[in-house]
Amino acid sequence: MSLVVVSLMLCLSSLAHGQDQPAEAGSSQNAPVGAPSKTPAADPGDPWHADLILYLWLAGAHGTIGMASHDVDFRASPTELLQHFRFGLMGTVQARRGRYVFINDLLWVRLRATNTTTLPVPGQPQLSAEAKAWQFILTPAFGYRFLDGEKIKIDAMMLGVRYWHVGSSLQFTSSPFGRTFSKTLNWADPLLGARILFPLSPKVLVTIGGDAGGWGAGAQLDYEIVGSLGYNLSRKFTISAGYRYLYVDYRTTGDSIYKLAISGVLVGVNYHFE
Repeated sequence: MSLVVVSLMLCLSSLAHGQDQPAEAGSSQNAPVGAPSKTPAADPGDPWHADLILYLWLAGAHGTIGMASHDVDFRASPTELLQHFRFGLMGTVQARRGRYVFINDLLWVRLRATNTTTLPVPGQPQLSAEAKAWQFILTPAFGYRFLDGEKIKIDAMMLGVRYWHVGSSLQFTSSPFGRTFSKTLNWADPLLGARILFPLSPKVLVTIGGDAGGWGAGAQLDYEIVGSLGYNLSRKFTISAGYRYLYVDYRTTGDSIYKLAISGVLVGVNYHFE
């Protein structure tokens, strides 16, 4: 059994022509969910604009996990993962000052499943097994808003990293073997990414972005794609909905493998501290 979560990919290459124009912009907008701009754009003397975003990712997962050359393929729907969900924390802190951008995304999920079977062993009529799985992902990134127009804004995330802590355990109760099996993996992937924001009106914002990294420094490949639609309820609150896809392929010299794709709908609430 694997885990879900569960922060941006797609190095977006082409750029719109023309020069920067004054924008009606204000909040930092550096996460899977963001808010439309509200203040005149960017000058180095601008104060900090900060947001706290809490979101829920209704994701499914599939991939391959294994160790010591014993691999298992798996697939789990959002419904199946919710049935075994025990704890989760998903949120983003984002900030912008002038053209400088900061984002820190956190995704922490724990899953648990139990099963009991009857054994034809004298004195050991039943055997219970409890499987736990957890995934902690932290993604801090720094960037620069190199295009800040009225109709389009582009942030280049030039310095970022995604830290992974994943693990699982299998514990037997009333086991003649008295064994508990557990395994954890930790690594960090350097990232490059970008994000494009399209303010459709003073209340509506479309965001498309992503990142990619790994390149053998941690995972072989690590990337993410996010698209969202945000709507301003008030000066302080924005609600958002979108879609997120996260993929990682991590392998160790000890034949451990953690190859995972997570995707699904996300919904969030953004509070603006500005």
